[in-house]
Amino acid sequence: MAAFQLRFIGDVSDLSAGIDIFACELGFERVSAGGLPVHVWKEPGVPIHVSGMTGISSITYSEKIHFFRALGLLVEALGERQVFEILEEPQFKTNGAMFDVSQGNAVITVPNLRNVLLRMALMGLNMLMIYTEDNYEVEGEPYFGYMRGRYSQEELKACDDYADIFGIEMIPCIQTLAHLVDALRWDRFAEMKEDEDTLLVGCGEAYEFIEKMTAAASAPFR
Repeated sequence: MAAFQLRFIGDVSDLSAGIDIFACELGFERVSAGGLPVHVWKEPGVPIHVSGMTGISSITYSEKIHFFRALGLLVEALGERQVFEILEEPQFKTNGAMFDVSQGNAVITVPNLRNVLLRMALMGLNMLMIYTEDNYEVEGEPYFGYMRGRYSQEELKACDDYADIFGIEMIPCIQTLAHLVDALRWDRFAEMKEDEDTLLVGCGEAYEFIEKMTAAASAPFR
């Protein structure tokens, strides 16, 4: 059973999906009537402001991700006291993490990535880079990422869709000329490599392949 009920007042149409996810995660119930009214205001350039007094609370925010940071703070505060005022001023326009998923033959699963994104939303972090060397799908290249647990285009798009719910930007992070030892071990790439780790500078086929990698890596993301 939810610890308490929250009724959001204001334009939360773009926040609705994330609020519902937070309700399940944080243990509150979202209601359309009754419950504790939470007034929501979006204003450009303002800090995160969360306040509460007996029978009413409010959230003021600037960016989408800041609303979810504020909502986490609100739920935490409501569990401890009835009267509170919290002010946070974000110090960075972009703040997040990069995860290296290339150092092994498996990647972070999509459910676990979604869990990471949810935790990031609670912390107010708005950027996630997934570092991949050959751990993503390139059309027409079955040996790229072969037996390496690569992400499909659909899996990466699903993660980007989930991230966007909270205002988190996912940014592809790949290698181009080097650090491709796991891909270049296959005979398919023999004519375009300089050594076991590096593509051959000046080789036309290598540049065509780099263009394919770049297009494939960026395609699933906004």
